[in-house]
Amino acid sequence: MTMNYYAGFGIILLFFGGYYLDQNFHTGNLWAFVGLGLGVTYVAYEIWKSIRKN
Repeated sequence: MTMNYYAGFGIILLFFGGYYLDQNFHTGNLWAFVGLGLGVTYVAYEIWKSIRKN
């Protein structure tokens, strides 16, 4: 079973996208954690998709 390298970038990209929104809208860490949660959900989906193929 191999994972695509972009699955890890999903967490990083979504987290920093949320962090960017937090800095612009002064919302504390709300959107950074939302982005982190979405990134973890995305990686879980990629793992599930990889397992389902095998």
